[in-house]
Amino acid sequence: MSVILTSSVALAADSPTAKHLAGPAEEIKLMQKVNPEELAIISKSAMIAIDLAPNKGHYEWRKEIPIDGENPRALLFAPNGDQQQWQIDINGHNSSKDLVTNTQMFTEQDLAFGMGAVQLPATEFSMRKSRSSSYKFQISSAQASATEAYLLVSSDSPYRLKSYISSHGQLVGDVISINANAFTDDSEFTVVRQDLNLIKRAYLKVTSPDGSTFRVKMLDDGLGSDKVARDGEFYAEFTAEQEGMYQVQVVSKGITPRSKPFYRTAEHTIPIVYSDLELSGDSAEGSYANGHKINLDFALSTAKDDRRFRVMAEVWGTLANGKNRKLIPVSWVSTIADASDGKIKLQLDDRWLLAKAVQAPYELRNIRIEDTTHYVSLLNIERLELTLPTVQETSKLLFEKSKLSFQDVITESMLKGEKPEDASYLNKSSADKSQSQGG
Repeated sequence: MSVILTSSVALAADSPTAKHLAGPAEEIKLMQKVNPEELAIISKSAMIAIDLAPNKGHYEWRKEIPIDGENPRALLFAPNGDQQQWQIDINGHNSSKDLVTNTQMFTEQDLAFGMGAVQLPATEFSMRKSRSSSYKFQISSAQASATEAYLLVSSDSPYRLKSYISSHGQLVGDVISINANAFTDDSEFTVVRQDLNLIKRAYLKVTSPDGSTFRVKMLDDGLGSDKVARDGEFYAEFTAEQEGMYQVQVVSKGITPRSKPFYRTAEHTIPIVYSDLELSGDSAEGSYANGHKINLDFALSTAKDDRRFRVMAEVWGTLANGKNRKLIPVSWVSTIADASDGKIKLQLDDRWLLAKAVQAPYELRNIRIEDTTHYVSLLNIERLELTLPTVQETSKLLFEKSKLSFQDVITESMLKGEKPEDASYLNKSSADKSQSQGG
């Protein structure tokens, strides 16, 4: 198995010479864009932003929040730990008792919330013995919060929200599409799919890079991009007009098959980048660089010629079998490149051509040019005609000399590119041959 594209993150390091990665044709399918639904966010909770407002000499926030399922709980957190100075009151829908003061109904503990090195101080409230399905939260503070704060509510309910970005476009001016639906986890037996239609209303809360916010209603009407009406699949879209990070929250509400209120949210962070990349030609040219390495160049235009890109492509060649000729995949290639001279440069090891026994005509296919920060596709090119030089005799002789199977002749140089000193033996061999011929 070769070094697949996940390792190309290392290519973005500041280095005068970019590393050229490659792999066999059998790995090309692993390079394809993932089905957006496979990257879906699965949520069993709802996150609510807390905005303290002045009220008679102090600051206050109130909200009634439905929580279905057993063992309801709420997590209160703020980046600077403000919540530890707040007065929190929680009341069940049918109870006038303050759960904070009732140790039989309520427990509280301080903990760290987050992932990996990013941990925030938080306070968890557990209402395990409560039979309520809706809770009134009241937060009071002597002073306004200097940072954002949030309440995350959840339970042991089997009902989940699934949300995913269904469009690949993430450039300024692109339409961003988001899908959402509800489902039941494996612990909940259901005979029919009616529980998938438990969402009755959903919308997007979008925060633009400049901090402005707007809402977009999600629809399940079978019109536009929503394929089937009332199938439980909700859809919404908006145009990304700014460069930067969009924060998008999917808010869904409805009724569970148990007649309990369903309330879930899912949060997406969507990077939007600017691109003026354009293809300047209709073909790619190959020329020997050194040793086995063939540089593959094709022309691009951009005003930001100091920008670096992650570039991936497939090399295809013609396999001749008598009168039958067909194009077959030969290898994938990838590198970090710039377009400072108006060209993108990839590199192909000629041993991939020898291993597949292909000849002209050649093509570059499924060329994908991405930014090196978020790996957003800036330009996709379906195919380019590729002109390659005749494979040099030195390469043919060394390849035949190996007398091994294809898998055995895959070398580190073919997979990761050639170190400068690795080419010396080939360069010396070529020079000796030239001298012997009087060159």
